[in-house]
Amino acid sequence: MADSKPLISVVVPVYKVEKYIAQCIESITCQSYREIEILLVDDGSPDSSGAICDEYAKKDPRIKVFHCPNRGVSCARNTGLSNASGSLVSFIDPDDFIDSDFLDYLYTVMASSAESADIAYCGFRRVDEEGKFLSEPRDTNASHIETFSTEEALINCLRARKDFQMFIWNGLFRKEALPRFIEGRTIGQDQDFTIAALIRAGKVNRGWGVKYSYRVRSTGSKSLNLRDRMHYQYLALDDIRHHLENANADYEVMDAYCERCFRMDLGLMERYATGTEKDRELFRSLQSRLKDNARKTYKGLKGQMLAFLLGAGEPFYRIIFTTIRKHRK
Repeated sequence: MADSKPLISVVVPVYKVEKYIAQCIESITCQSYREIEILLVDDGSPDSSGAICDEYAKKDPRIKVFHCPNRGVSCARNTGLSNASGSLVSFIDPDDFIDSDFLDYLYTVMASSAESADIAYCGFRRVDEEGKFLSEPRDTNASHIETFSTEEALINCLRARKDFQMFIWNGLFRKEALPRFIEGRTIGQDQDFTIAALIRAGKVNRGWGVKYSYRVRSTGSKSLNLRDRMHYQYLALDDIRHHLENANADYEVMDAYCERCFRMDLGLMERYATGTEKDRELFRSLQSRLKDNARKTYKGLKGQMLAFLLGAGEPFYRIIFTTIRKHRK
């Protein structure tokens, strides 16, 4: 990277977050990395979120506010991308907040390898609705930085290893290598974006310093019924498969993709088995996918045996997942 620090465009989609947006904005404006612009995209929010953004824009010339009709978070992020002047981009969710050295740290992580990476990630902590810490990763060593090839990053992300997740808000991206967000989706858009971005990246650097606070809330996509959730998650998986096939991903990456499909189906089956929705057609559809992905993920006799076990009836799943949930507590 050049000696002079590049401009970072921080994109924040804003919708119904009047309780949290001030803390979010203030955590960005106080960054130790000063070469930033802050793009607040009001996605037709019906509360006072947009007005709060306007008030902050009056105080800080680095803030630009865009008021748009409500079209969803992907449209809001794309609006931010279209208006971003920086060569680097960070996406922050409006109900979250960042440490004062978040951007400085990510910039350092991005430049830490012999050749600068196209994407840099940091660690994150979970906080409750009041901002109190819920959890933090075991490894929080800020000096611990690793460099991954495109293939390595894809495999780790698909398998959720080395603390890779399908999140965008704990990353810094080189703008020229970024895809656009798929619009019109309720969930799954971050997954598609992440995979498409990783495919385009030459190198990905991962730092373990914890610099982002993710607020766990009871609203949002969690309120979707299971059938709608399945619909959007399967669309996201299909999009990911198309990205990987078009990039001629090798067999290890495709194996990791099959494993992700299997784990996602397990998660959906857990929701069904421990929830109140009872729909035989839905159960059979989930079970069929689970068996098919078990054979693809665990090939040979192991896959066949697992698929046979997964052919059990609903009571089997209720007992298994209810027991698992009890042990988690």
